[in-house]
Amino acid sequence: GEVPVEARSAYTLLRLFKIVFQSVSLFPENEAVLRSYLQTLVAKCLKFATQVEIPGNYFYLMLRLFRSIAGGKFEHSYKELLPLLPTILNSLHRVYVSTNDAKMRASIVEISLAIPARLSSLYPHLPLLSLFIVSALQCTNGDIVNLGLRTLEF
Repeated sequence: GEVPVEARSAYTLLRLFKIVFQSVSLFPENEAVLRSYLQTLVAKCLKFATQVEIPGNYFYLMLRLFRSIAGGKFEHSYKELLPLLPTILNSLHRVYVSTNDAKMRASIVEISLAIPARLSSLYPHLPLLSLFIVSALQCTNGDIVNLGLRTLEF
């Protein structure tokens, strides 16, 4: 059958965002432009993810965004996301406990452990973060288990 227009549009938008996010690694000056949209992007992804039946695309977008600015190179972006940490973690936790879909839960765990933030910024949220770490260690996906182990090392 033919792919619906909405699915094609979503795929195209996700590819465009992926290219923009990858450009930050290749051209660090792009980080300053992206930074001005970080809070809006994350807030909208969280909002829409809780309003749709299948939020996978919004979670994928957040994961790609977080990965693009992770690694400690973009301190200003870390600071831009800092005020949203409680909202991000609490929203992800709400979705995590409200679903029985193992794939969705694994995605949420991966996103929560990929949030670009300094460890000192995460300390106040350690009780919530520990739930995601334990879930990562119990996951069948080796990459997510490794992410949980890396988080524990910090």
